[in-house]
Amino acid sequence: MNNTSLDVKALTNEVRKEKWRKRGKWPVPVLMHEIVMEGEATSFGVLAGYPFVHTMGVILDTGEQFDLDREWVGLRQTINREYKKDKNYLFNYANCCLKAGNKLIANSRRICKKDFAKQETKELGKEFKELIYKCKLFMPFMFSMHLVDELLTEKFEALLKEFIKNENKKLSSFFDYQEALAFPFKKIYALEERINLLRIAKLAEEKGHTIADLDKEVAAHTKRFGWLNVVNLEGRPFDEKHFLKKLKKTQKVDYKKEYRLIKKNEREAIKKQKIAMEEIFLFTDLTQISKAVQFFGFLRSFRVDALSISFFNSWNLFTEISRRLSIDVMDMTYLSSDETDLALNGDLNYKEIIKERKKNLVGVVIGDKRYELTGDDQEAIKKFFLDSIAPQEEVDEIKGSVAFPGKIQGICKVVHSLKEMGKIKKGDILIISMTDPNFLPAMERASAFVTDQGGILCHAAIVSREMKKPCIIATKIATQVLKDGDLVEVDAEKGTVRILKRK
Repeated sequence: MNNTSLDVKALTNEVRKEKWRKRGKWPVPVLMHEIVMEGEATSFGVLAGYPFVHTMGVILDTGEQFDLDREWVGLRQTINREYKKDKNYLFNYANCCLKAGNKLIANSRRICKKDFAKQETKELGKEFKELIYKCKLFMPFMFSMHLVDELLTEKFEALLKEFIKNENKKLSSFFDYQEALAFPFKKIYALEERINLLRIAKLAEEKGHTIADLDKEVAAHTKRFGWLNVVNLEGRPFDEKHFLKKLKKTQKVDYKKEYRLIKKNEREAIKKQKIAMEEIFLFTDLTQISKAVQFFGFLRSFRVDALSISFFNSWNLFTEISRRLSIDVMDMTYLSSDETDLALNGDLNYKEIIKERKKNLVGVVIGDKRYELTGDDQEAIKKFFLDSIAPQEEVDEIKGSVAFPGKIQGICKVVHSLKEMGKIKKGDILIISMTDPNFLPAMERASAFVTDQGGILCHAAIVSREMKKPCIIATKIATQVLKDGDLVEVDAEKGTVRILKRK
């Protein structure tokens, strides 16, 4: 976006006069900034009866993301109000999300079949803008799902505690019921990848299974799960070499035992859920909320996966555009869809723009206008937000909500981006703002997870229950207080992280 006529001082003053809410911390390139911010600013009338009045959002190059507080509060109130009026509201919302996500994926499959090398440059720009536009239409589910998570977590935990009290159950049984009742109705895609890889490892050992057969299995696996590295456009799709390497590592462990254990845990979880649902049958509100939790437990991850799968299926379009622009495909993420179209038509000095944005960048959305600020333009706004993040006093203990119980000691590793994921060694405690499918390899190595954000439906919570690893979510300050090398005790019974020894 060209900001040459921008009154930076006026923009800074408008940003400063508002109250902001920090959503989290993870890097978002320009293209994702456009999709997320402009997409979330679309009318919410159909989904929640809440059109955004004056949407504002800010993303810093340090990863911090901020939303306009009054929009967040207003939408939360609307979701609560609609739920009180109609208890089927959340299920209608969920079906809308599922339908819209599948439609987005179906559109990307159409793109995947095209040979863009034969298309005119003008048509490439048009196709790309259409893809991004359709991604934007799906974005309201991204923003609102955090609020649905808050609502369901709050109501589910309150109703479950009431049930335990009324039925004279042991307080310690809360986590047993929570685990059983919150088990998603469908396994999230990222967890299916591990199971399928273990299945391929088993096939490799079977008599008569040829190398050609395995190559076909790995190719199919890549086509199905290659999108796992494209979340938020932070990386390129995984190729067959990646999964072959991962398969070889898998073959060095007791993959048969791991496969049996996963399947056994899954059968037991389904059985426990059935028993728990029968026990709470007479408690109508808890039953209904539990069903919603099970549905949204899958959807919260699905709405991110749908976008990533769409990017993955459209990667042939990304690569052809980058080839014609003579840039690396990942450099495309520093351009908006309009800028990419202009670049293809020779109307933009895009290489210089990319170079500047790689140095520093602040993205701002106000109403229907979006700005990508670099150089001196971004300094005042960036300083305002970084100054607003009050440094945390040194404490010995932080608190959060328990996603999966357990108690363990370990060394902290604080992760802010994918680039830092490699520092997680076996047994470390993963400290992160919020997880997504990209972080599964680190989560497999870690012994426990602690997050700043999230509710009972968040990715970290679902994965922790699947992996049976202690997890504390919604601490708000874990990534600010804890440092690499700190020895901590994660008590996911009380919901505390106690610092035993600072590095």
